[in-house]
Amino acid sequence: MPAALLATVWTMSLALAHDRGSDDAARDLALWVRVQGGDAAAFEALFRVHAPALCDFAYALIGDEDAARDVVHALFCRCWERRHDMETPKIVRAYLFAAVRNRARNHLRDERVSNAFLDRLAREAEPPVHHAPPTDAGAIATDLEEALTRELAGLPPRCREVFVMIRHEALSHAEIAAALGISRKTVEIHMGRALKHLRSRLERWL
Repeated sequence: MPAALLATVWTMSLALAHDRGSDDAARDLALWVRVQGGDAAAFEALFRVHAPALCDFAYALIGDEDAARDVVHALFCRCWERRHDMETPKIVRAYLFAAVRNRARNHLRDERVSNAFLDRLAREAEPPVHHAPPTDAGAIATDLEEALTRELAGLPPRCREVFVMIRHEALSHAEIAAALGISRKTVEIHMGRALKHLRSRLERWL
């Protein structure tokens, strides 16, 4: 229902991003150290724990499922190849999200360079789309999801990253701060700006 979708925006607060349990962080660190020692089982366990959320995060940044999976798989392959000389991060999960974010940005940069001309032609040739007014709850929900996706794309990159990492990946402020190299206060500021923007732009659904 639209109300449920709106709730993810309107009622989300900075207090929702609680720190993850120390047991999870300790587990991640133990697996990482074992990977550094060449433990293939630990590497597989680390992949199984984090790959799904990392793929979702990469997809939110790239918008292509295959490319998102490629980014995550390439990261883990690189980690395994360099396992003997990798440094040990303070927060493994934050390190992995930061690495995926950087790789996703590189992918988008390379894609823009190679496809800029074709993309421009496609946009110019695309006819205007006129949406009929929604007539039922399902259509309204779809319309809202499309609007939310559109408005998220219009956010400043850092605000969008913070919002996605909190809403979709449930990362804590500390993990996001570590992943993005910013302070927890800055995370709060970006999240506040994102929510303010979404509230104002999606006001018609209130």
